[in-house]
Amino acid sequence: MTRFLHAMLRRYDDASHELRGRVSIYLYFSLGIIPILVVFITFMNIIAPRSPFQALNLVVFGIVFMLAGGLFLVARGHYNTAVTIFTFAVMAGLIFNAIGTERRGNAERYVASMFSFIMPMIFSILFCRRWVYVAVSVIAQGALVY
Repeated sequence: MTRFLHAMLRRYDDASHELRGRVSIYLYFSLGIIPILVVFITFMNIIAPRSPFQALNLVVFGIVFMLAGGLFLVARGHYNTAVTIFTFAVMAGLIFNAIGTERRGNAERYVASMFSFIMPMIFSILFCRRWVYVAVSVIAQGALVY
């Protein structure tokens, strides 16, 4: 595992200590979430057999592929692109979840889904550039007003 992380961080040898720290934390985050999601979807499909193209399977595999693509981008030296894509993808997913929940008429779940808009804002504060944080905050406020 450490060899893999050192190979991924090799592109950032000349970068600041802060950026190297952000990259390594993002790598740990991605490498931790991917196995968790794979185990989750495996058990969910064992417990309740479902079609491979059912919504839950597509969403989880979409997240896994997005994280894998982010790892690829980080390995190529495009950290900011990877975290920006991840942040906006999470925001878009939350917006679609809120709209779908509202259309189903489940008021309690709709209100609970609004609190999750804080997560991409916190992620963007920690990992992204300032303009991404501002954009995500504006999008979140717009989605909450909608």
